[in-house]
Amino acid sequence: MFLLIVLCIIGSNVQTLAQKAGEIRLNARRLEIFYNQTWGTVCDDSFDDIDAKVACRQLGYETGCSLGADDVEDGTGKTWLDNLECTGTENRLAECKHAGWGVENCQHSEDVGIECGNEEFLVAYTASCIDLGSENYHKLAIEMFFMSSKGDIRLISRRLEIFHNGTWGTICDDYFDDIDAQVACRQLGYNTGISLGPDVEDGTGKTWLDDMQCSGRENRLADCPNRGWGVEDCGHSEDVGIECLDSLDDGHIRLISGMIKIFYNGTWGTVCDDDFDDKNAQVACRQLGYNNGIFAGSTAKKNKYGLTMWIAGETKKLAYCTHAGWGVGNCFPGENVKIKCNNNSEGIYQTNNFKGFI
Repeated sequence: MFLLIVLCIIGSNVQTLAQKAGEIRLNARRLEIFYNQTWGTVCDDSFDDIDAKVACRQLGYETGCSLGADDVEDGTGKTWLDNLECTGTENRLAECKHAGWGVENCQHSEDVGIECGNEEFLVAYTASCIDLGSENYHKLAIEMFFMSSKGDIRLISRRLEIFHNGTWGTICDDYFDDIDAQVACRQLGYNTGISLGPDVEDGTGKTWLDDMQCSGRENRLADCPNRGWGVEDCGHSEDVGIECLDSLDDGHIRLISGMIKIFYNGTWGTVCDDDFDDKNAQVACRQLGYNNGIFAGSTAKKNKYGLTMWIAGETKKLAYCTHAGWGVGNCFPGENVKIKCNNNSEGIYQTNNFKGFI
């Protein structure tokens, strides 16, 4: 059991390890990229299937195609990249030639979307995603181009989904832990991963798996013991999310039902609510890849240890704050802090923008 008392310094130049410039994610198929501590969109100008394939490989898939801008919802905030011209040999989208970070002449109606899949499930269809001349052109093209196989998985805004019986569905968080997340992340091409519990946006449709009990030796999530396809007693508020990583370093943080947990010396611990306020929450939320955050009280659940913090709003990572030492503090169970995060593009929190715990 240990406590950590922390004092952060205004203007710290230390960069977060949780999110790095050039990381990408899909938000309901809309492509987003992280830069200057903020998630932003990518414009569809000059964006084609070659660019999409680079992005999909970075996300752990084997290939992909562009959906253009018409078939995804408009984003908000910054548009980071425009006029992308990938050659197809790049490992990361940010390595492709582009106009420059934040140099663009686009509206959010031009935010590009992509679809990712695996080469082994291509049908006898050699063209990439084709325009069939209708507003739903991509649906047929995708069905012809990618034939997902039973047990394939994907992440939708960190929500874990699995393919079965011709349909994508969610996975319940009952018994789902870091071992299950590690199996899923390895299947997606990462080295490791962590469970986010149900702290992701609710899915829709089928919940395919419940009561996952992976041993950690499985190659695919569907190989793990579970109740059976479609046998579950969950609502979509219990859809599980995961975060995939190439490595898990000291100081990494995550949210479990809004409660901050921090990783140190192979163990997850908590953060004490002593002197914790909205500025502290903003630091944590920026480390998690959001623009903004607010303090949301504390929990009475007993945990292994606490972390007492005083943080200035410009600090980029909790663990880089000046502190008395890992495990040094005077906090007790019930003082574990909770926060709420959002992506307010202005960087100023507005309470009505927060939809519960992230």
